[in-house]
Amino acid sequence: LARPMPALVRCAPQRMLAAVITPVELVSDPAAALAAAGVSGGLSSTADQLAGSLFGASLFPWLAMLYWLAHPKVRAPPGVSFGLTFLLAFVFGSIPAAIGAGVLYGVSLADADWLHGAAESLLAITNCIVVLGFRDALSA
Repeated sequence: LARPMPALVRCAPQRMLAAVITPVELVSDPAAALAAAGVSGGLSSTADQLAGSLFGASLFPWLAMLYWLAHPKVRAPPGVSFGLTFLLAFVFGSIPAAIGAGVLYGVSLADADWLHGAAESLLAITNCIVVLGFRDALSA
């Protein structure tokens, strides 16, 4: 009743990977090896180009919303309006961080940990300001 396993599964995992993975010690130029394998830097990928376009295009609806929030008839809580305006600090802080990640390290911002963390800290500050603005509005 027991069927024999295919030959590929019965061999040792090291033998299966030997033909696919080159040990790091044998690669003299990692960047050239990645380029030869078809792996390119983060800034040249289609996803990063699309994300950059969407990132820039999203600024105009955001500015329109901030203009609408500032209108007296809306009566948005001032803390919330400030917090949502402060999100622009995250936007304008992320742009040089992304450029720095590409120039300094040749990767996208998500792959440069300390730059990504610094940019994301602006987003965390924004979230705190918005939550505190809503808290103040609800307690008033």
